[in-house]
Amino acid sequence: MRRKTRIGPSWLMGLLVPLALLLAACSSPAPNFNISLSPTGLTVQQGSNGSTTLTLTPQNGFTGTVTLALVDASTGNPVPGITLSPTSFTVSTSSPTNQTLTVNVAGSVATGGYSLKVKAVSGSINKEASLSLSVTAGGGGGGGGGGGSPAPDFTLSLSPASLTVQQGSNGSTTLTLTPQNGFTGTVSLALVDGSGNPVSGITLSPASVTVSGTSPVTQNLTLAVAPSVTPGTYALQVRGAAGSITQQASLSLTVTPPPSFTLSLNPTSLTVQQGASGSTTLTLTPQNGFTGAVSLSLSGAPSGVTLSPTSVTVSGSTPVNQSLTLSVAPSVTPGTYALQVRGAAGSITQQASLSLAVSASGSGGSGAGTTWTPRTSGTGYSLRGVAYGNGLFVAVGDNGTILTSPDGVSWTTQTSGTSNNLRGVTYGRGTFVAVGSGTILTSPDGVNWTRQNSGTSRWLSGVAYGGGTFVAVGSGTILTSPDGVNWTQQNSGTSDTLSSVAYGGGTFVTVSWSGAILTSPDGVNWTRQNSGTSRWLSGVAYGGGTFVVVGSGVILTSPDGVNWTRQTGYYLNGVTYGNGLFVAVVSTIFTSPDGVNWTQRTSGTSNPLEDVTYGNGTFVAVGWDGTILTSP
Repeated sequence: MRRKTRIGPSWLMGLLVPLALLLAACSSPAPNFNISLSPTGLTVQQGSNGSTTLTLTPQNGFTGTVTLALVDASTGNPVPGITLSPTSFTVSTSSPTNQTLTVNVAGSVATGGYSLKVKAVSGSINKEASLSLSVTAGGGGGGGGGGGSPAPDFTLSLSPASLTVQQGSNGSTTLTLTPQNGFTGTVSLALVDGSGNPVSGITLSPASVTVSGTSPVTQNLTLAVAPSVTPGTYALQVRGAAGSITQQASLSLTVTPPPSFTLSLNPTSLTVQQGASGSTTLTLTPQNGFTGAVSLSLSGAPSGVTLSPTSVTVSGSTPVNQSLTLSVAPSVTPGTYALQVRGAAGSITQQASLSLAVSASGSGGSGAGTTWTPRTSGTGYSLRGVAYGNGLFVAVGDNGTILTSPDGVSWTTQTSGTSNNLRGVTYGRGTFVAVGSGTILTSPDGVNWTRQNSGTSRWLSGVAYGGGTFVAVGSGTILTSPDGVNWTQQNSGTSDTLSSVAYGGGTFVTVSWSGAILTSPDGVNWTRQNSGTSRWLSGVAYGGGTFVVVGSGVILTSPDGVNWTRQTGYYLNGVTYGNGLFVAVVSTIFTSPDGVNWTQRTSGTSNPLEDVTYGNGTFVAVGWDGTILTSP
């Protein structure tokens, strides 16, 4: 028998400990340092010298020798006649190290201002600190070499030394001018780039400051940035000049775009009948930190075409979706109108194009609702609900079936992630919500679906959106949600099975299998109304200022959801409103301009139809065994 070799713990520990130490070493930040100078400006006569203190702050355990050099800030090259000493020093502790630096100016160096940098290098670490040097004329002497007194001069500094300013706006910094050797007089101010040239579109005010005593003078400076200035960071200099004296202080300016927003619509074209309304979804995308209220209006619209709502509020950085309703008065002349949805906030105005086709009243326009065409769904499962939103039809049904179509004609099967039967679907706030047997699914696009926690195992049969709230109804159950994700169970006051729900005129209306009608202004507080019937009610819709309820041989109408009138009844499953027409379905189809007078249409199918919706000029009806019909 072969003897098995056992790997002992001491061998394993001997491997792991060095490995752990190696990993810890690899994850530690690399040694580094920062440098600063005080003062950051010197005035030195020709043939003399001046000093400043360099402070080096080590980081992450840095120690070692640091090489120093003094170079021109623009070219990075040494300046002839201007030298630095010492040219190196050693850091041996973790505390900041101070080193006095001497700047030597040869007698041959021309007078004037010099923008310099002290460079500190150690291995791969390279740091710089700015130093402003003013060279003045050297003192004369005679007879025994007596020296003259230092020439008058001044230094400049800014606080803050960096600004962020939006295009078309301005920012401010404080200039401190410190006179030296008795300097007095007027100092002209200018704003220049690293080459000494003005920057187009960026101006400085005031253009001068006056010194009349020995104390430092402070002056608030305003930088105005024109709208045409390209966003970015600019290395600038505030230059002060008086006679032969020129000094400057560095200023970093970052120019950013102003807050704004963009608008888009989906769909970008609508067909609406005289006396009816249509809807499109506005997407407002904030840019550069924009927040606030945006007023909405229509331009290019004929008299009688109105938009609602007239404003939308942005409170964060994410795009905001808002459903817009265009109402067309009966007096509007049929035709196609090129409109603009305009959004305005302060000085910001943006717009999105919308084509509106107004059709004549009386027939639903171009046969919409009157003539029907069967479509291929690609499924044999029965379809129970259909909705339109964001340019897309979504149909749901048995065994978790979900189909989508941009036009009602060509349909694509999507993955729902459930095999539970789905009964209803709606669209609102940029989200599709589908409901079924204890099931709630949401999707931003009709394609990608997420299961949410409904908090109930009861059957859910209908869902609607209005007034900023989703409402789902079912077996004695009412749920509400502000976003389709987080749901709260409400007190329905009934054990009836609620079959459908709709929103209109600021009111939710839900109906039941036993003839009950409940209303609510907010989805939370519900009131039972007198329906006048105990028959099965299966569908409810709102349009043209009227609620219409359909069911088992009964049609009810109401202007407010409270007072109901019974009309000539038919056995119907679902109802919708669009383009000035109510459309109700079973195996046949009925249409009505007012909910009172109904006309039977030929459906072309013997399969029962369960639901119907309207979007972008097209009615879509769905039913058993994957049946889908469209009109026109």
